[in-house]
Amino acid sequence: MSETHINRQINQGAGSTYNEIHHIIINSVDYKILTEEIEELKADIQEATCDERRLKKSKKLTEKEAQLEDLKQTVLRLHETFTKIPINTERLRLAKARFEKGEFREADAILDPEPIRHEVKYLKSEKAKKEEEIAAIDETLRDKANEFLIKAQLWKTFYSKPNWFEQTSHFFEESLSAAPTLEGLFQYAVFLHKHNQFQKAQPLYEEALQIYRKLAEENPEAFLPDVAMTLNNLAVLHSDKNELSVAQASYQEALQIYRKLAEENPEAFLPDVAMTLNNLAVLHSDKNELSVAQASYQEALQIQRKLAEENPEAFLPDVATTLNNLAVLHSDKNELSVAQASYQEALQIRRKLAEENPEAFLPNVAMTLNNLAVLHSDKNELSMAQETYQEALQIYRTLAEDNPQAFLPDVATTLNNLANLQQSKNELSMAQASCQEALQIYRTLAEDNPQAFLPDVAMTLNNLAVLQKAKNELSVAQASYQEALQIQRKLAEENPEAFLPDVATTLNNLAVLQKAKNELSVAQASYQEALQIRRKLAKANPEAFLPNVAMTLNNLAALYYAKNELSVAQASYQEALNIYRKLAEENPEAFLPDVATTLNNLAALYYAKNELSLAQASYQEALQIYRKLAEENPEAFLPYVATTAINLSIFYLQAKPDKETSIAFAKETLEIAILFQHVPSVLDNGRKAVQVLQANGVDVKAFLEELDQKYGEQ
Repeated sequence: MSETHINRQINQGAGSTYNEIHHIIINSVDYKILTEEIEELKADIQEATCDERRLKKSKKLTEKEAQLEDLKQTVLRLHETFTKIPINTERLRLAKARFEKGEFREADAILDPEPIRHEVKYLKSEKAKKEEEIAAIDETLRDKANEFLIKAQLWKTFYSKPNWFEQTSHFFEESLSAAPTLEGLFQYAVFLHKHNQFQKAQPLYEEALQIYRKLAEENPEAFLPDVAMTLNNLAVLHSDKNELSVAQASYQEALQIYRKLAEENPEAFLPDVAMTLNNLAVLHSDKNELSVAQASYQEALQIQRKLAEENPEAFLPDVATTLNNLAVLHSDKNELSVAQASYQEALQIRRKLAEENPEAFLPNVAMTLNNLAVLHSDKNELSMAQETYQEALQIYRTLAEDNPQAFLPDVATTLNNLANLQQSKNELSMAQASCQEALQIYRTLAEDNPQAFLPDVAMTLNNLAVLQKAKNELSVAQASYQEALQIQRKLAEENPEAFLPDVATTLNNLAVLQKAKNELSVAQASYQEALQIRRKLAKANPEAFLPNVAMTLNNLAALYYAKNELSVAQASYQEALNIYRKLAEENPEAFLPDVATTLNNLAALYYAKNELSLAQASYQEALQIYRKLAEENPEAFLPYVATTAINLSIFYLQAKPDKETSIAFAKETLEIAILFQHVPSVLDNGRKAVQVLQANGVDVKAFLEELDQKYGEQ
């Protein structure tokens, strides 16, 4: 599948500005070392003649640039922590003094863990003995916790140490062990969340939230922003875990708080309102609640446009991001012209930003071009899509020459999308070359970082298998699917929550291929395993996975139909239909099309079983649904009206002869085919309609002339 991109944000609670701490950063040894290393690596890359050496140096450059950026952010967090915590110990006073001079290692040395541990141990013992001194000891324990907290954040800058992540986590743990301070809870939760440690981060966010809520009851002005910030981060985490309903509740509460705060201080809190609206819209899109998502995006966009009028440098990038996200949503709703306008405005903004700061914004230009190309492809504007993909690809290739580690994945993604387009144009050899280059890139990247890129290897193997199937290279396609499946099974052993859905998807695709090879029993086994996985996932998270259960039931029913096991096929179709009907009650926009499709399939089965009244009723209900959908979105659903209409036309020609009704449906199908000549399936239905009309003795030439007069200008 082609990939589009959306953005969500984790709020880290920074309040200080870079100007206040700029001198701290530039005076630090770590900054000087990193900047010198970066300059040396840039020079090495320019001088390197060997691609392998350039890739190696570029990977190192990416790491060093990321470390430099993280150093700046960590110093920002440290500065903020020093302003928030009471400086009640000599160590903290001295560490702060060293920190303000940029002497991080000296500050770390002052915070010698052994005496701190000794004091924590001693104080804990004294606390047990002397109840009357508990309050004083607790205060001192918080001081020791703050010492460990500063130490943990200092350690976030020590990238050269091989165990920096584990040691940083350890110092955070020691801080919380001494005293679970709010700052310690929140900073550790953010650290764990950023490193995908969701299960460990969640209880820390929840504990921090509970404390902030209590404080906000007594002092809402001071602590309500912290409540909202923590709710936002917790919602992002729940979304990452696919717990969408819980995430939605947290986003909505955060939004309510930010709206209230923005009434009194719009300058400070309107950006947070827009950020939360954007995050909430992403979630509504994930839940297929597209109209609600659109309203949230549009409100966020309205706020950001107003902010950008006063401060374009700060807020125009946010306008472009929301326009991009909104365009993705319009594409999902098949509102392609509206989506195109949003993409083009986002692209215009990003091109302008890239003229002034290409290093920062050229990647965003390429990303928007990629998304726009996907849209051109969906509109069947294949030449424009290809031209747009190629511009995106050219940008990514240029960026990857200087920084392959950062941009080779984007090269591979764009090649994958280009391969899909080339397949649509029946340029199968070119598509295969693009797909294989993408696969080669991902394999190379996965050698150094299997955790990050093996999923992409499997995804590209899936795409390659689809292409090989289209070339009728069924055995080769099967090998590609099986390699993808092997990778995904291994990934799912370590992280079933993340990768079992991919195992089920590949099993489904493999079953489709096995069915095409007429290996029906093997295909049945693959479908059933996919169904078993999806049923299990749906028990834990029905909102996310029940649609996949229904889709697999539909596919399995089609296989039973091919095996002439009609009763079993009927049971599977009916279960799928029941699921889709239930889903459509809550979200008709997303699932009514699936109800109609399943009714169409079920009608064909009833027809095969000679249960003509049931077939007729199912076709008619499907047609009624498609007509209603086509009233709101004719471009998307008139082709489905044509499919059901020709089915009914043939039904009234052969099964329950009714000449006038058969002719009426055939004429309707042919009229739609005239409007959708660019869609092969609709043209095929148009040819069937001609045959039905001829069988009913209709002058087809005369009817086509009528249509030509009606639609000639179109």
